[in-house]
Amino acid sequence: MTSAWVAEPMTAEDGREGRTLATLAFALGVWATILGVLNILYGIGG
Repeated sequence: MTSAWVAEPMTAEDGREGRTLATLAFALGVWATILGVLNILYGIGG
């Protein structure tokens, strides 16, 4: 996955934006994982 992220940005400007998007995507993934675990453990929303 990381190799794909590194290969995406081709210019300096896209490099900064790509890194930001990758960070946001990673943060959202972690948050979704935490919510999923809480949902399984405590049955939130179920």
